[in-house]
Formats: sequence, C-alpha cells, structure tokens
Amino acid sequence: MTAARYIADILEPHVVLFGSLIGENFIYMRDNAWPHAARVVTEFLQNAEIDILRWPATSPDLNPIEYVWDNKGWQIQQRRMSCRTLQQLENLLPEIWIQNLFEGLPRRILAVIRARG
Repeated sequence: MTAARYIADILEPHVVLFGSLIGENFIYMRDNAWPHAARVVTEFLQNAEIDILRWPATSPDLNPIEYVWDNKGWQIQQRRMSCRTLQQLENLLPEIWIQNLFEGLPRRILAVIRARG
C-alpha cells in the first residue's frame, strides 16, 4: 500500500463520503503506518476538512483493527472448509468481524490503565 493508493482506494471513495454523512462530529481514526501518516495523506485529509484522531506513537493501542485482522484470518482458516461457496464465506465474515472486534478490548483497556495513559 502506498500513500497515493491509500488516498485513491480508501480515503476518496469511502472516508470522505462517510465523513460527509456524519458531519462536523466526524473524526477519522488511523494508525501510524507510513501510508496512513504520510504528508500527502495528511494534506489530503486537511483539504477534505477531515479531523484526525491523534495517536501517540508509543501508546498502547485501543484501536482494535490489528487484533481483529489477526484473529479474523485465523478464524477464516479454521472455518473455511465448512464454506462451499464464495457467498457462504462472505456471509461468515461479518460474524467473525463483530466477534473479534470486542473480544480483546478489555485486555487493551487494562494495558492503557496500567500504562497510566
């Protein structure tokens, strides 16, 4: 993923549209990965008037996305054999996504509290 592709494939078609639907209370949460934090991306978001939630580089991460993607991949591998069609797999993804989204959150919150952050 490059910064240019991040803008073209994610920010322009999805984030800007979604942000405009929410309105002035929209704050975009991103991680500190290079393509997400590149100057060109930051400038694009400023020009689109999208506020960014600031994440300190060394803070315990409450953003569940990394946890979700890691566990989601493992669970898909475990259940893949029960899916006989692409549609069955697509139907399985929301269930796995929601399950993983909240499963590890208490542990991450505790890490933030312990770090006094």
